[in-house]
Amino acid sequence: MFQLFYPEDLDNPHEQTSRYVALFERETIAGIGKLRKSPRDEGVYESSVSVDPIFQGKGYGRRIMKKEFEIAKEMGWKLSVIYEKEGRQRLKKIVREFVQTYGVELIEDPLEKYAHSSE
Repeated sequence: MFQLFYPEDLDNPHEQTSRYVALFERETIAGIGKLRKSPRDEGVYESSVSVDPIFQGKGYGRRIMKKEFEIAKEMGWKLSVIYEKEGRQRLKKIVREFVQTYGVELIEDPLEKYAHSSE
């Protein structure tokens, strides 16, 4: 089950600077997604996903990211996905699939160019 969290003004969703998506397994939070307004780019939201290690490998991260793309499409936002070193290539494949499915414009993470130098 998904639950959306809006930490700011619920009366005006277009003015919010962040949204959280929580995915529950029974009554336990299995993972969290965060959409945060980019401080660098107008109309761009940064996407990040974290899944509890107990629930990893069950597709929960993919489900959370799918929900983030649905929100971005509904709100007309562009997305910048923040990748961690672990699982980066697998995640990029999923992101490309969602970009095609939802038609959301993807903005490259400006930190991405530095990620390759540390691998």
